[in-house]
Parts: sequence; structure tokens; C-alpha cells
Amino acid sequence: MEQNRGTITHGTAFVKVVLFTSKVLLNGEHPIMLRITKNRLRKYISIGMNCPLKYWDKTKEMPKSNHPKRAEIIALGNKFEKEFTDKIHEFSLHSKEYTIDQLVTAVLDKPKSTDALVLNYIDALVTTLKEEKRMGTAKSNNDCKLMLFKFHSDKKLTFQEIDNSFLTKWESFMRKRDFKETSMAVYFRTLRSIINKAINDGIIPKTCYPFDNFKVSKFDLKTRKRALSKEDMIKIYNYPVKEGSKMSDCHKIFMFSYFNQGMNYVDIAKLKWSNISKSGIMEYNRQKTGCSFAIQLGEQSLKILEDYSKISGYDAENYVFPILNKAIHITPTQIQNRLLKVIKQVNINMKIIGAALEIETPITTYVARHTYATVLKRSGVSTSIISNALGHESESITQTYLDDFESNVFFEANKNLL
Repeated sequence: MEQNRGTITHGTAFVKVVLFTSKVLLNGEHPIMLRITKNRLRKYISIGMNCPLKYWDKTKEMPKSNHPKRAEIIALGNKFEKEFTDKIHEFSLHSKEYTIDQLVTAVLDKPKSTDALVLNYIDALVTTLKEEKRMGTAKSNNDCKLMLFKFHSDKKLTFQEIDNSFLTKWESFMRKRDFKETSMAVYFRTLRSIINKAINDGIIPKTCYPFDNFKVSKFDLKTRKRALSKEDMIKIYNYPVKEGSKMSDCHKIFMFSYFNQGMNYVDIAKLKWSNISKSGIMEYNRQKTGCSFAIQLGEQSLKILEDYSKISGYDAENYVFPILNKAIHITPTQIQNRLLKVIKQVNINMKIIGAALEIETPITTYVARHTYATVLKRSGVSTSIISNALGHESESITQTYLDDFESNVFFEANKNLL
């Protein structure tokens, strides 16, 4: 690489270190790439270093003499060129047919331990997440692992095997089984997060990242943004349910979420009497984000609480809703299993109510959360008050907006719910 390098070739494959000027990094520099060409197809592999355009000799395709890291870049570029050239030569000697992706897979570092096997790595990650009591994330990671195995069925699947072709086939596998766009998006986002974690942990090189060309954003998530009309919510509120029945509990959980700024199901489940003041103010920290809420409870919410106070009393450490039992659900696993069981019951029963009322939209706890914002918006309440980002963009933006308003402003706005 010190000399005016020419392209190194073997058969129909070519490898060359170049400055990838099509991509501009945040610091204004460009990544240095190994360009692999075969049968008129190209693939770029980052060598892990960057360079400003002013320090790059385009004619010689190498850093200029005044680049402070010139020797380091040249050495690394030579290393990459040699590794790929040796593998190309090996394939040629054995008259082996290969694609660019197969060449890259063959050259990249092989797993140095079982940690680099995808399923093993996810298992270790799930264990850590459970120890940190991040049960929801642990479940999504484990679900991703199970879906990968259902598709690939090889316990020795390596990160190097997960390339654009693998992801495309996995998508096709799910589409043929009528997976919803939202479900596929969750699986791919989870896998992307796992791979990023493995790269950050130093388990695999950056060259193993397969999502540069496969975009998770392509999945249509419009189905997630569903809301009922105010008229439908009035029908649901007035739907006759037998007091003390499971149907009644599900109905109250759903309505309590709607009446209280689309309160998340997990936050409802973990709500204790200590979160409720004598003046009817509910204060809690959202489990997912840690953000604080102070909500003045309306008449309908107070009625729901009054019903449950007859069961659990006003003991500060008792849960308000009959979802968790502090004497039974103690460990994170027990709590998570119970939460999943009850939310399934809630969604099933709410769908039954929806069907009885001839409401086309399948009713779930998420529908209550999104409908809260939508009904207020349709009622003419200021979008700044209801925080238009709720259910549309990131929740962090939503919480930032919500924190800017006094609780009495929300109390006035909440009067529009029915």
C-alpha cells in the first residue's frame, strides 16, 4: 500500500482499499472501505477507520503523507487486502464457485468462542436482562431467538451468516405465515439491537452489521395507530358487565387506562394505594421510561378505585387492581408471567365486548392509550395539551410534552373523555 497500489485481482474477483466519499460521517470524514468486485457486483467492507477528504490521495487511493495516522491506515488496509486476496486465491486453486457474500463470510473472523454463536449469545443476554429485572426486554430477546431457530433450526448459527440475504429470507418466511407488519418490525428491531450489542461487546466485528441495506423502517406500522371514536368509548363504558367477574375487571382496567392519559397496562398493574393521595391525586413513575406523572383523578376513575378498595382496602402496600398479589407474585419471573396472563385475558374480553357492540377495531389495552389522545384531539383540545406525539412518535417526546403542563390543565381536558 506504500507504493502506488494497483488493484489486486484473482480470477474475476478484485479487492481495493478506497475512501467511501458517498457517506459522510457526523465529523465530516468518510469511512475507508475495502471494495470487493466480482462479476460486476460490488460490496464495501469498512476497515474501521475514517479519513477527511483533504488527507486522501484519490489517484493512489491511500492517505497522503501528511495524514497523522498514515502508517496505521496503510498497515490495516494491507491486512484486509491480504486476507481477502489469500481467500480468493484459495478458492481459485480449488476451482470453487463463490459469491461476494460467501467470500466475506469466509474471511471474517470465525467465532472465537460459543459467545459468537447467535443463540448462545442471546441466551446470555436474556439471563443478564432478567438479573437486571428488565423482564419485558428479556422476553422480546428470547422471542426473537425462538423465531430465528424456527426459521434456521441450527444451534450453531453465527453472526457472520446473518447478512442481507438471510434477513430477506427471514422476512419471506414470516410473510408466508401471515405475520403482521408490526410483529415483523419487532423481530427485526430486536435482532438489530442484539447485533449492535454484540458489536459493542467486541464479540463480532463491525463488518458483521447487516442492516445497512436492509431497512426495518420499510415495514408498514400504520396498523399500530388505531383509535376508537368518542361514541364507541361511551358504548364500551356503558356496556353491562357483572360486578366481580373477570369481564368486569378487564372492563375497568381498560377504562381506567383511557380515563388517565392512556396509562400503560404495566403501570396500572403495579399501581399501589400509596400512589393515591386522599385528595384524589395519582402519582407514579412509568415503568418503561421512569418519567413521573401526577394525575388528578376524575369521577369515573374514583368510582373504579372505590370498588377495588372494598377488596384490597387502602393498605398503602397493596396493589390497587386484582392483577398482582404481593404475597404470591414475588420474583421478576412470577410478576412477568402474571402480567402476560392477565393482559391476554383483558384483550380477549375487550374483543368480546367490541364484537357485542359491533365495533370493527379489535380492542386492546393499546387502543385505550391511543384513543385517549385521539378523542381529546377530535374534541378540540389543544394538541399542545394532549401532546400530539403520544402514540405517533417517540414516547420520550410525549413525556417531555406532558411534563410541561400542570395537572389541573389535564383535569380540565380530561372532562372531554365522555
